[in-house]
Amino acid sequence: MTYSRPRYNRLPVPEANDKGGALRANLALVQQTAYTPGDVRSVTTAYAALLTDGLVLADATSAAFAVTLLSVGAGAGQILTVKKTDASANAVTITASGSNLIDGASTYALSTQYQSVTVLSDGVAWWVI
Repeated sequence: MTYSRPRYNRLPVPEANDKGGALRANLALVQQTAYTPGDVRSVTTAYAALLTDGLVLADATSAAFAVTLLSVGAGAGQILTVKKTDASANAVTITASGSNLIDGASTYALSTQYQSVTVLSDGVAWWVI
């Protein structure tokens, strides 16, 4: 099920050699503005996140699968939450696109029911917030 919402203003894309300054600036902008949540998606198989997604509810009852993030450049300013909704032993793995990283790693796994992670792209990397 998908719920639509108006597009939000994307945060500025930082310079590639910024080394964290843009992340701090973007987080400050997020804190100063009213947050408009993105679309809610319910998925049961591998899924490639969209720019309009805000929350991905992942049910891995049938099998483990991955939710793949946008490239950091395309997703600059996006905030996305992924939540595992089932009680199975199957993991939901959040995967960075290409050589992109999530807090320095290429993946982030959710292994228990109701576990979630919220990530933000600053245009250089995905950060767990």
